[in-house]
Amino acid sequence: MTAQRVEKPSDAAELSSGVFARKTTIDAFALHDAKNLLGAIFANLDWLKQTCDDGRNPESLEAVADLTQACRQLEALLVEGLVARQVPVGTLSVKRRRTPIAALVDAAVRRIDKRARLSGLRIAVTGVPSLQASIDPDLVSRVLDNLLDNALRVSPTGSTVSVHYGDSGGDLLLTICDQGPGVPTEERNRIFEIFSASPTRHGSRGTAGMGLAFCQKVAEAHGGRVILDDRGAGACFVVTLPLFG
Repeated sequence: MTAQRVEKPSDAAELSSGVFARKTTIDAFALHDAKNLLGAIFANLDWLKQTCDDGRNPESLEAVADLTQACRQLEALLVEGLVARQVPVGTLSVKRRRTPIAALVDAAVRRIDKRARLSGLRIAVTGVPSLQASIDPDLVSRVLDNLLDNALRVSPTGSTVSVHYGDSGGDLLLTICDQGPGVPTEERNRIFEIFSASPTRHGSRGTAGMGLAFCQKVAEAHGGRVILDDRGAGACFVVTLPLFG
């Protein structure tokens, strides 16, 4: 019997495979965050529908309905794309620059404010206005978007989402807390795993389960971490990043 020769992958092939896995995962993170941004679009469409729903401009109302349907189809395609990209998580590239944290947080809150108000929620922000940090502002903005999106999805009507930013012993501290049901005990050890879906409040749109995994990867790439502080009611996510690398 002739022994079969097993070809060992070349270093170049292994490297190429690793690059593909990292790129595919980063593409999946981008798809996930694009899906989250649809939340802001849906909120603005809901607001436009209310302003047009007086019977005086039926064509505008019809256009809003068409846009809403198109966004729902786009959301379904994004979720389908996410499910197809269940691959190992690669390394994120960090491009640091000195960033005013108050402006970063305020921009994230503005992006989600209409959606919060339409859901009967309040966002309360506290922090140190002069605080700056050497971070990748694009990546950290996406972390804020993900954590705010999670908070809104689980928050009961009439409740408050609290956002705080500050300096803790030379670290940048970003904290986002909600008054939702909290994270079940059996879920706490896996919520930062990729494709681990989180619970939502009744009637809210679901998640593909990548947001917290992405937040943790961004924090780790900065030399920090994200933890769930579950000592109080609801859920409180704390992001810790070195202020200056």
